[in-house]
Amino acid sequence: MWDQLEKMMLGSKVGNQLKISNCLNNYEEFKAKEGESLEATYDRFVTLLNELSKNKVNKSQIELNVKFLSILQPEWKRFTRQMKQMKDLNEIPLHEVYETLRQNEEEVDEIMAEKKKAEKVVVDPVALVVKQKSASLKKKNKVILSESEEAESKDNSD
Repeated sequence: MWDQLEKMMLGSKVGNQLKISNCLNNYEEFKAKEGESLEATYDRFVTLLNELSKNKVNKSQIELNVKFLSILQPEWKRFTRQMKQMKDLNEIPLHEVYETLRQNEEEVDEIMAEKKKAEKVVVDPVALVVKQKSASLKKKNKVILSESEEAESKDNSD
């Protein structure tokens, strides 16, 4: 019976190590998803931090703040740089970093909207060029066909 209890305890140690390892891996690879709002990114990040805390893995305040600022989408870069320069990231809690960034959310949304418009403009000319090329190929084929029909009619009349 003691052997079985010992195996159970070892199994739970291995399970705990696996949980911690997975949590740390998720923390290291965490990034904001494309098009994800600041709030959604923050919520997912805090959920991950709660998992780390539950497994007794602690990170320093500055590490959490820098990590959060670095995982945001590129449109946030200007504001994250300002935060790093103007705030003492070792002293302020993560929720204050989030609240400060949230004040710029409208501006970032506008930047994202402009970026999407620019992508559409870039994509449309390519499609237009392809359509024009295919249309000119069709015209060439018609010209070739009509020339061959003329040649056939000349041959038939001779």
